[in-house]
Amino acid sequence: SSVSSSHCDTFHDTFKVWFYPFGLSPKNIRMIYYQKSHRLNPLRLLIEYIYPVIMTSKTDRSWRVPDELLRLFFGRPSIPVCSPNTFCIANTHGFHAREQTFTPRDRFQIHFSIPY
Repeated sequence: SSVSSSHCDTFHDTFKVWFYPFGLSPKNIRMIYYQKSHRLNPLRLLIEYIYPVIMTSKTDRSWRVPDELLRLFFGRPSIPVCSPNTFCIANTHGFHAREQTFTPRDRFQIHFSIPY
């Protein structure tokens, strides 16, 4: 599955950190994040209930949900723009994706996970 389709990484809170030494601008490949999508609400309850039932040994462990449905429940996603030497911390239990690009772009980063 593509990291450019909206997904959440786990069924519990987990955090990833990105350090952008050169910052992020529309010229870079950025992360898209649905604010508050990590919180328990009717959609999360439905996802948490349905996905474990339909998973098999070949199922991608990152749950993918159509952007149209995510926008209905959480509104438009945020796409960060930041200055050089910025840290970005995200709860990857929330729905996120890598920005899709159709022209060559770069993303310079140091990335790591924080066990929770």
